[in-house]
Amino acid sequence: MKVIFKYAGIVNEITGKLSEEIEIGAETNLSDILRRLASQYGLRFKEHVFNYEANKPAPNILILLNGKIIQDYDRKINDGDFVSIIPMVSGG
Repeated sequence: MKVIFKYAGIVNEITGKLSEEIEIGAETNLSDILRRLASQYGLRFKEHVFNYEANKPAPNILILLNGKIIQDYDRKINDGDFVSIIPMVSGG
């Protein structure tokens, strides 16, 4: 099973990628994948994107699952799901 992750802004800078396809198991949840990414991409990812100890993204990060903002990071992920990790934009 595969999930597509899309990155923007600082997440793209940290990963060095605009997107990637990630293999998942049948009972994988979003938190599992985010923790794997934090281990793979290191301290900058943990500081600026996802705090896996608190099981939540950094305050300025939005995570979308299939185009909808998600806050339940223990939600099961399905084959073909599309996850976007993007920084919030502010200004005026």
